[in-house]
Amino acid sequence: MKRKLTMRLFLGALAVALVMVFSPASSMAAPHTTTTTYNTFITDENFWTGTVQWDSGIYATQNWNNAGTSLSWKITKEGDFYTYQYDWNTAEETGDLSHLIIELTPETDIDELLLTNIDLEKDSPETRWYRTDEPRNSLMPTDMYGIKFDLKDDSTFFRVSFKSIQAPVWGNFYAVDGKHDPDVSDTIAYNLGFGNTTGIFIARPDGEMKVPEPATMILLGTSLFGLALVRRRFKK
Repeated sequence: MKRKLTMRLFLGALAVALVMVFSPASSMAAPHTTTTTYNTFITDENFWTGTVQWDSGIYATQNWNNAGTSLSWKITKEGDFYTYQYDWNTAEETGDLSHLIIELTPETDIDELLLTNIDLEKDSPETRWYRTDEPRNSLMPTDMYGIKFDLKDDSTFFRVSFKSIQAPVWGNFYAVDGKHDPDVSDTIAYNLGFGNTTGIFIARPDGEMKVPEPATMILLGTSLFGLALVRRRFKK
């Protein structure tokens, strides 16, 4: 009787460990307003969502510094591919979006991203380094390698999606209003962590795959070791 009870206890502990290792920690990451570390993997799961908006996650100037300004993302994993979807929103009366830059791992080529059919300018999208000494990117906190989407018709709502084999990490974005007056600073927006190692970031593609966390592997290993000891005792 004691042996059966002991075996049940260990099997129960093993089941809990397996659930903690292989289950997603949080399938839907609600509005992203907590401080994170730049360029780190998010979670090892198959579905991610999040939102940053003005004041709690976005720095914005002029007409965009209101609660109607936001950038949301939804990421799903099927097989080896991740599908990234981004939605940009601003209030109707606050100004249209001209272009949006999403950070990528340096040297990522446009051919590595499978883009959906979206209505953009002729030379868009484009992947390259975007510099702060460029006229319409002068308010970026730092230079950034990314993919730039130039809208053919300025709009208060913009959705783009693409597929990539790159897993999601925390990164940056930069957006610019469509109405440009050389005598007035551009209306721009970016995430509050841009230019820092910690802060508020968005989910973006990276070029590596995540490995299991050491603490998780120790938990699983300890449970398996305990089960092995019980089995050995039973054989005796």
